[in-house]
Amino acid sequence: MPITKGTKLAKGDKAESKKQSKLCARSSIAKKTAFGNENTNCVECGNLVLKSQIGLTCDVCGFWHHAKCEKVSDEVYEFLCDHSDDASLAWYCKKCVVVSNKLAIATAEICDQQQQMDLIVEHLKSDMCGKMEQMKLEMQELRVMISTEF
Repeated sequence: MPITKGTKLAKGDKAESKKQSKLCARSSIAKKTAFGNENTNCVECGNLVLKSQIGLTCDVCGFWHHAKCEKVSDEVYEFLCDHSDDASLAWYCKKCVVVSNKLAIATAEICDQQQQMDLIVEHLKSDMCGKMEQMKLEMQELRVMISTEF
């Protein structure tokens, strides 16, 4: 059902109208109003995401998706619409969720490896300082030995 202003709706259509009126409420859902432009095809099914359909754009890849194709419930969609002004709230498509999770895991592993390397470097630094101190003492002893012989 297309969104129209000023049209009286039958009682049964009011709930659908409320849902449709939120279609352009969220920045990553439909505020971009790219309908009719390029890249408005749903990545899942390949069909256009029309104004009369509930569509979302992924905050990572920026591609359009039908809410049904992504299995986004009406409750989740309503929540996203109701919190459209919250910049900390993002919606990721299924594919980007997988990639983002893998990236988060890889980042955590790199962080762990960095911490291990920091410990190794700190240990090497400590060893090197100890050896430098030992060499300093040995040099002093050698100087004393040389000065007493001459």
